[in-house]
Amino acid sequence: MSPSVLQACHRRRVPVVATFHNFRQLCAGGTFFRDGRTCYDCAGHRGLPAILHGCYKGKAITTAPMVLANLVQRKTWQTVPSAYIFLSDAERGLFTSLDLPASRCFVKWNFIPYGVARGTPRSIVAYTGRLSEPKGIRLLMQAWDLFESRSDALGLRLAIAGAGELEDAVRHWAATRASVDVLGLLSHEECGRLLSEARAVVVPSAWPEPFGLVIAEAKTAGVPPIAPAHGSFPELICDGQDGVLFPPGDAKALADILGRVETAPDWFDALGDRAWTSAKAQFGANSNLAQLESIYHFAISHPTWREPGEVRASTSRRAISAAPVCAGRTFGPRS
Repeated sequence: MSPSVLQACHRRRVPVVATFHNFRQLCAGGTFFRDGRTCYDCAGHRGLPAILHGCYKGKAITTAPMVLANLVQRKTWQTVPSAYIFLSDAERGLFTSLDLPASRCFVKWNFIPYGVARGTPRSIVAYTGRLSEPKGIRLLMQAWDLFESRSDALGLRLAIAGAGELEDAVRHWAATRASVDVLGLLSHEECGRLLSEARAVVVPSAWPEPFGLVIAEAKTAGVPPIAPAHGSFPELICDGQDGVLFPPGDAKALADILGRVETAPDWFDALGDRAWTSAKAQFGANSNLAQLESIYHFAISHPTWREPGEVRASTSRRAISAAPVCAGRTFGPRS
């Protein structure tokens, strides 16, 4: 929706809860990703570097209106919503330069319904997602080549499901590698079956994703995820407990983990069992609904059209109780 809906609700005194699914209010491209790497140039410069680089549709002329809109709407975003929902603590941290009122900010993970029942894992590592630069598909191809160059060929396979601008490049690369299957765009049910058969799911994203949907789906299917340690991923994965993290952009480190999938399958099966257990606490319907209702109650009790005053901290913290703990850190809604 256009941000004009915020003003329409404000005029009619309807409380608004705004959920941020990307970084569009700070980055013309919405991803903090440019020229094959993460880029935070606009975070402190109100988007002006984006015009220079043509970050929206590759041209300055198409980027300038996006930057101008963000500048014009900045005050609206800061003053109209009664509450803000971020999909991860990492996403919330990247929004610091927007100067939103901290007492109205919450972190709530997405709800993920449990998928197909876990079957007997096969010697498959699955990738499900868009075939694009930000999703890290080139890193995965590089890591697989490193893995195969030193593997004893025990039979591990890579299954790639998805479509996107790099699909032709991925198919060309896979055509000369007998261990790689490119499955194209699958239905939700077909993806579920692929996940249920995989020993691990790899999510090599190069951009700092606000929420790792594939990670959550894998864990609810009892499959351990492999992902870089940036963005929301360290919040969703307890490294070595219900998944594995690697340094962002490190193809060698990812290749080492792929080698371990091949040589230590029982360890990855155990990770999958713990992933299924932790997913219930992280993405369960009851706790997610309780958190969402708490945020809605907060928004209703603290509309922005009232006289300025201190927001009651006890109310804004009500949703914290269901937040899971990983490595000593509490994640979930917080004020």
